[in-house]
Amino acid sequence: MVKAVENGVKRINIVCKDTDFFVLLLHFYAKLKLTCRLTMEGPSAERTTIDIMATESEHGYLLSQLPAAHVLSGMVRGGSVF
Repeated sequence: MVKAVENGVKRINIVCKDTDFFVLLLHFYAKLKLTCRLTMEGPSAERTTIDIMATESEHGYLLSQLPAAHVLSGMVRGGSVF
């Protein structure tokens, strides 16, 4: 993803249902101060789409604690964003 952005890609869509990947996308989007249009959608027919750029913009103040919170919540119960 980072290489694609460095090479000028302005829009990236990731197809994945893994919450770990969702957390990592948010973390690196904020940490690297990316500005591309980044979305993540589930692989199922319903295909829920999450706008990573909008999520970072709206909840950026929480992102420094998100990886730790995700690890702790995963220890208690399994889950998915889709």
